[in-house]
Amino acid sequence: MADTARNNPNAQLFVRTLRFSTGATWVTGNPVAVEDFAWEDLSAEGVTDMGKAFDMLAAQLTIPPMSDRALPPVLVLLSDGHPTDDYKPSLDKLLQLPWGKKAVRIAISIGHDVDVDDDVLHEFTGSKELVLQANHPAALVKMIKWASTAASMVSAPASRPIDLLNDQTMSEVLRL
Repeated sequence: MADTARNNPNAQLFVRTLRFSTGATWVTGNPVAVEDFAWEDLSAEGVTDMGKAFDMLAAQLTIPPMSDRALPPVLVLLSDGHPTDDYKPSLDKLLQLPWGKKAVRIAISIGHDVDVDDDVLHEFTGSKELVLQANHPAALVKMIKWASTAASMVSAPASRPIDLLNDQTMSEVLRL
């Protein structure tokens, strides 16, 4: 993502992290410039309060705090379970917001347990092709890297648009 930001000097890329395990909280409270962002490891425990996370995300995709001149946000959802709260109204609200509609939405399903609800991830992305399956740690790392890099390229201004579904790195990721 930092390379993408350097290659697009007219755009500022910011990152935030939201955790939704037994409640939902911002890990990164305020947007951080991608050049200054440092990942904090998260652990999967407790219940999956995805509806609460969608509510908190929706609150940040309004004007303000979003600028009306901002580039479309990139939303990457990682989940190893299924929502334990009533997520549907919150997801519907998120997807009805102007920035929710314009957002690049990608999901990564972690593990091959029956607990992973890929249908919810499909609802979030609007496309089965944008729900990636990570069944082992190496695949998860590669998918997160692809999602963050490819999606940030889509949201940054460029001389030509990039099609996530036809991107060569996407096909490499899907072979894992």
